[in-house]
Amino acid sequence: MRAVVQRVRHAQVHVDGALIGECGPGVMILVCAMQGDRTDNANALVDKIAKLRIFKDDAGKMNRSLLDVEGSALVISQFTLAADGPQDAGDDQGPGGRCCDPRLGNGFGACNARECRRYHRRGRYV
Repeated sequence: MRAVVQRVRHAQVHVDGALIGECGPGVMILVCAMQGDRTDNANALVDKIAKLRIFKDDAGKMNRSLLDVEGSALVISQFTLAADGPQDAGDDQGPGGRCCDPRLGNGFGACNARECRRYHRRGRYV
C-alpha cells in the first residue's frame, strides 16, 4: 500500500464540476492499494498517518498529530501511485502488474475513510 500525505488548510475533490469531497484543516491522503494488500494493511496505514507528528505545537515544532489538532482527512483513491517511473508510463498495472484493479483501490480508499472516522468525526471522505 502506498500513500502520499499532504497537510492542508482546505482540500476539495470535484468530478465533472460537482463537489464530491472536502476537508478543513488536516490532511489530504492519496492512497493506492497494491496486489496483496489486505484490510489490516489499510488499518495500519491509517493508524500511522493519524499519529504522524506533522503539525506545529505552540513552540513552532512539528510535534502534534492529526489527532492532537483534531484535524480532518480527505482520503482519495489514486491507483497511479503504483508506477515506479518512466518504464511504467501508460501502464495502469504498475511495475510487474503490482497495482490492483482500480475498483479494489476504491474499496481500500473507503476502508481508509472508515478507519479515519474511528479517530475523529470532522470532514467528508471520498
